[in-house]
Amino acid sequence: MTLRESHVCPSCSAHVMMWRHFAVRRLLDPFVDRELPRHRMRQVAAHVAECWRCDGRAQTLRLVKQVAHRLGGPSPESLTAARLHRFAREISVPSAT
Repeated sequence: MTLRESHVCPSCSAHVMMWRHFAVRRLLDPFVDRELPRHRMRQVAAHVAECWRCDGRAQTLRLVKQVAHRLGGPSPESLTAARLHRFAREISVPSAT
């Protein structure tokens, strides 16, 4: 049995929505890259169509990826990987003290 919003009391609906944001947030990068299975793409697309926060994040991801592609540099597999690489470079540089 799945949890449906119609079966959630009003005081709990905010918790359900917050959980959905966390679940969808993890999937936005592969969603934008069209790497999710078809059924998951439909689920995320339905949520993004209703949620301005997740829609905004998805649009931002698309724009960042488009700009990175236009610049012709290496395209990271995900923004998370790019952040990890940048962090690794930052901590590998000796401090100037």
